[in-house]
Amino acid sequence: SGSTGAPKRVAKTVRQLELEAATVDRLLGEAVPAAAWVHGTVVHNHLYGLTFRLCWPLATRRAFVGNPHQFWEPLLASMDCGSALVTSPSHLSRLGGLPALPAERRPSAVLSGGAPLPESAAEATRELLGCPVREFYGSTEAGVIASRLRDGDEQPPWRPLPGVSVKRLDEGRIQVRSPYLGDIENGETGDLIELDGNGGFRLLGRADRIVKIEGIRISLTDCETQLAKLEGVAQAAVVVLGAATSYLAGVVVLDSVGEQQLASSGAFRLG
Repeated sequence: SGSTGAPKRVAKTVRQLELEAATVDRLLGEAVPAAAWVHGTVVHNHLYGLTFRLCWPLATRRAFVGNPHQFWEPLLASMDCGSALVTSPSHLSRLGGLPALPAERRPSAVLSGGAPLPESAAEATRELLGCPVREFYGSTEAGVIASRLRDGDEQPPWRPLPGVSVKRLDEGRIQVRSPYLGDIENGETGDLIELDGNGGFRLLGRADRIVKIEGIRISLTDCETQLAKLEGVAQAAVVVLGAATSYLAGVVVLDSVGEQQLASSGAFRLG
């Protein structure tokens, strides 16, 4: 897990993984036929891929494709009616230009996790795959926490999975209770939330300056530290810009050496 900025080991028992798979199936079991194949574009080396591409189909006796698909064209050609697709925002954001699937080959479920899904990608998925995306939110330590169906509402609230409950602490952080909770103190994570009054919640960002760019966790503090180590840099600050597509931007204060480099090479080359 890198959610605190530094990698750390998180122990999971087989029983925890079984309980998590059973909870996921309570939500997806009626939507995804028992005979459906499970396809994926994500690897099983992180918990989202492990849970949905491996543990869930194994626990529910569904057939799954062992290797992740790397390109949309062969993936869509191999899918049949009722298939489930485990994918991510970085893949769903790149559906442009592909033909829409015919009705007889549309999936029963398209699952996304690892990062928030832009509305443009959710809309493209509904148009091209004929199926709304179900997003999942969780953490390595706590496992799958909540989901939401992107069926037209641009930013619907997250709903805890069956048997999972969430609480907002005084400082705004989320506290989780679930039957498969891992070794995480008090069930707390670094995410900030706002309760909606109807059993759901909205994410407000991180308390520890960890952000996600293309589904990859980035520590803004670490970026600033690395920038400040560069010759010619006195201070640096890093922020996230953009809405549908997020990217990093750095504000750099130069020292005397940096000022000389700026004068001699210009802003473009110095940047």
